[in-house]
Amino acid sequence: MAMAAVDQHLVHRDHALVQLLDPPFDKSDLNPGTSKGTSRASEKTAGSTRIWAAMAFARLGDSRRVWELLAMITR
Repeated sequence: MAMAAVDQHLVHRDHALVQLLDPPFDKSDLNPGTSKGTSRASEKTAGSTRIWAAMAFARLGDSRRVWELLAMITR
């Protein structure tokens, strides 16, 4: 269920992006530490997020999503 939420809310296929957070902390009164200083642009293009998401889908045996995310990484 959690990876379905990742796929639905954080994977933006039209831009080949995987967000770290949704919504981002850039306009929040909460202070989560260094995440608040992360710009929205760098947050969306963080390669490590795509790799971790691909690894999680691989652990679940979802090879279609794994290959899709790997294709995003190599664009």
